[in-house]
Amino acid sequence: MEARAVLRDVLLWTLPADRWERPDEAVAALATAWAAGDEDAFEAATAALEMLSPHRVKRIRDSDEVPPTTPLRERLVALVHRMDDDQDSGGEPRGRPPERETDDGRRN
Repeated sequence: MEARAVLRDVLLWTLPADRWERPDEAVAALATAWAAGDEDAFEAATAALEMLSPHRVKRIRDSDEVPPTTPLRERLVALVHRMDDDQDSGGEPRGRPPERETDDGRRN
């Protein structure tokens, strides 16, 4: 699932301390959408988080870049585990956005 990959990537990001607010908000929106089973909001939050990646724009590295804060790291890890647990359960548990068929017939 693309969202889990994005969440795992965020754990590796470094940003100036004052630029972590938007990724933090995007992760919160993603977690809320997952818990509500809102697929559209989930996809929008995933896309928003992807757009905040420091790897999307080539720039001079800021020497004051820092990794995610401890609370954000904990939320990221907890959300990935929740998503993994839901997928491992084999069903469509509450909070898991429904699977959809992609253009090539695969389920996501």
